[in-house]
Amino acid sequence: MNSSQSKDFNIKNLMIFFSLLLIIYVFIRAYFLSFTIDEAISFSIINGNTEWESKANNHVLNTFLMATSKALFGNNELALRLPNVLSFILYLVGLYNILKFSKDKMLLLLVISLAVLNPFLLEFFSLARGYGLATGFFMMSLFFFIKQDTDNYLPYDFFKDFILSMLFASMAMHSNLTLINFFISLMVVFSIKYLIIRKKKKQQLIHDITFFTISLAFLLPLFWGIKRLLLLKKIDELYYGAPSFNYSAESIINASLYFSGYPSWIITIIKNIILLLFGMGILSVIIKKEYNSSLTMMITLIIVILVELFSEHWLFSAKFPLERTALFYIPLLSVYVYFLFQHLFIHYKFNKWIYNIFIGLSTVILLINFFKGINFEYTKTWRFDSHTKDAMKIVKHNSMNLDRKLSISCYPLFSSTIDFYINIWNLNIMPAIKISDTTHTLNSDFVYRLDDNSAIDNFKVISTYNDINSNLLMNINTKQK
Repeated sequence: MNSSQSKDFNIKNLMIFFSLLLIIYVFIRAYFLSFTIDEAISFSIINGNTEWESKANNHVLNTFLMATSKALFGNNELALRLPNVLSFILYLVGLYNILKFSKDKMLLLLVISLAVLNPFLLEFFSLARGYGLATGFFMMSLFFFIKQDTDNYLPYDFFKDFILSMLFASMAMHSNLTLINFFISLMVVFSIKYLIIRKKKKQQLIHDITFFTISLAFLLPLFWGIKRLLLLKKIDELYYGAPSFNYSAESIINASLYFSGYPSWIITIIKNIILLLFGMGILSVIIKKEYNSSLTMMITLIIVILVELFSEHWLFSAKFPLERTALFYIPLLSVYVYFLFQHLFIHYKFNKWIYNIFIGLSTVILLINFFKGINFEYTKTWRFDSHTKDAMKIVKHNSMNLDRKLSISCYPLFSSTIDFYINIWNLNIMPAIKISDTTHTLNSDFVYRLDDNSAIDNFKVISTYNDINSNLLMNINTKQK
């Protein structure tokens, strides 16, 4: 093995090693984290609750895969979250295939840190929601999209990549409807790519028919997506989102910093750096007339997505993606940065020391942010549910061996998750009673509440969770009733 092969081998081994560590991290979180309200609502859908079936909480492919995993592996958090855990492996496979030919170790470190070491992004691969699934499928779709530039395509390779990219994009859209813009943009840019290839290589009529047939077939999932969007709009379920693109961008930056409360100027600096990088890419592609490269394809895709987002906002008052629905910005930016720096390094002379210091410093900052955010106890989005599982374990212990069904009152935020644990643990407890305060709880056996430490007659606090200021109380007469 020569030195060049040895370096490639070491880089690949390093990527695989860190990938395995991150898969273990995601797996452990999926096992230990308390179920959250949105996950519990999805669970209620697969158990026959039709009330939520038509609403935005129903991430259709995620709900289907939850039901499938439940049938195969049983009624537990890990089984229900398993499709998202596996989608993280898919995400890593897509990223690995995009980066595997890179010889620049420093750039690899930066892009991997951007694309993977993001505590907010990782959060959703451990949860039974559509966001993790959508992001995994998104990365695979992106890989097939940029697999070859327009100079090197043969018809068979183009059609294969077109089908696979659109197929993964379709699954991303079915996992989370926000990705419908990516699906449409992908179809538009593939059409542009085909027209370029057709002009260069004088495609035959059979190729035109093949492209038209494939495009027509992928209009079916698009029709489903539009139909579902119209339904959600009709029932006023498209309420979650950002009022402007600026707000949208800042929301995902703040989320990537894991809502750490940094000064607003830090978010502004990061946003301006991203804008600068995007402007640099466009300008350099024009100057160097490099119109058929992977960087140009990425720029075109991003522009089409932005045009769609702004058009929908202006024409239909649609909101921009916000925090978790803007999750796809992270892999999109990461892959763009990879091709941008490759392009800049090829076409311009950089001082290697300055280049390495810049990338090294950026990577260190991302690593610090990652290690500050990792945990096995909570999700930032649904922090209030971080101890619902712990509280229900205590309820389970105190409700055993009693000859009657007990009752539990809780604030509405907790009811779905409490009902989830009542269901999967088959507890001797009636469905949770929703309360707005603790003035009507005297007939309950347990009370779980948030931001309320007032005393209640005949109740004693049996557990307190100071990090979220919640507590569990039990009726002192429960064991005697």
